Amino acid sequence: SLRMREYILTGKIQSITDDQLLLANIPVQLTPQTLIMGIPSPGNQAQVILRRSYNGQLHARLIEILP
Repeated sequence: SLRMREYILTGKIQSITDDQLLLANIPVQLTPQTLIMGIPSPGNQAQVILRRSYNGQLHARLIEILP
């Protein structure tokens, strides 16, 4: 069975596109299932719950913009 590990990453958003977030120099993939709480923009602090997929990519499950 495939088991996905979840990680929590907190840091500053450096850039964001429709399908990728760069957070603390770490590229995180965004999917249609990614839940975003708040408005992500470069310079914001964010906490991201992410999963590492079988091919090693990191996929965001939840992005929460921090105050």
